[in-house]
Amino acid sequence: MRLTIRVCPRSARTSVGGGFPASAAEASGEPSTQEPTAADDPTGGGPSDATAPLVVRVTAPAVDGRATESALRALATAFGVRRREVVLVRGATSRMKIVEIGGRPESALRGRLAELTTTPKK
Repeated sequence: MRLTIRVCPRSARTSVGGGFPASAAEASGEPSTQEPTAADDPTGGGPSDATAPLVVRVTAPAVDGRATESALRALATAFGVRRREVVLVRGATSRMKIVEIGGRPESALRGRLAELTTTPKK
């Protein structure tokens, strides 16, 4: 399963969950992911998860790829797969990244993604 993530380095704690609003991405200068073209579609034409990137907060700084590696490890833990099953596809030096997650059936991964993106009721 491919998905778009937004890495937030130097956070108080490591966490995976929530969405990053597209309007905030535009305001911060990040590329918009609301309407990807067919060539830019990270899902290969399937249902798009790109409208709200999954937020991955990590304590590591964005230096020498440490935040990226921490984010990939956090994703592996959150989805219950081995680290080697989480592959960076695009965005090694960007906060917005596209990753490929394997190691489990796609339905299980999509279910876990749904759990991570839903906000708890107050």
